[in-house]
Amino acid sequence: FKERVRKLRASRPGITITTDLIVGFPGETEEDFEATLQVMEELRFDAAFTFIYSPREGTPAASGYQESVHPLVQERFARLVEVQNRISLESNSALVGLTVDVLTDGPSRRDPRILSGRTRDDRLVNFSIDDMTSLQGMGTCHELSLAGRFIPVKIERAGSFSLEGHAGVL
Repeated sequence: FKERVRKLRASRPGITITTDLIVGFPGETEEDFEATLQVMEELRFDAAFTFIYSPREGTPAASGYQESVHPLVQERFARLVEVQNRISLESNSALVGLTVDVLTDGPSRRDPRILSGRTRDDRLVNFSIDDMTSLQGMGTCHELSLAGRFIPVKIERAGSFSLEGHAGVL
């Protein structure tokens, strides 16, 4: 797996690689967990979908689940998320100052004056447009006219989970 990731990164510079991680699988040792952290540091996943193991009735792993280790699992999960958030922030920060194409979804959930969309490699971008105030009264028409369009956005700030930018006048 590690070699495949290295080959992908070598052949496609800038490729985004994500992963899914489960913490607290029955029988997981501290050594197992530390090995996971080491692989995360080594491969530098751009994002990770992280979960705490939960038993599923009828599966072999469910019989090995121990509720008593839950505090340890919570602590490991927090460490895992901290490492991934740092790596994701570093990955996203590399885009600050660049102009990227963003496929617009529509207004941001948190602020309807800001638009939201995704880069070609699926990074969330919230961005403003210079002429947004003149378009405010257009409401749904404005939303519909931009949704589904690729818009060049200059990235100004990076977070672990999203980017912020500005599109200028359309």
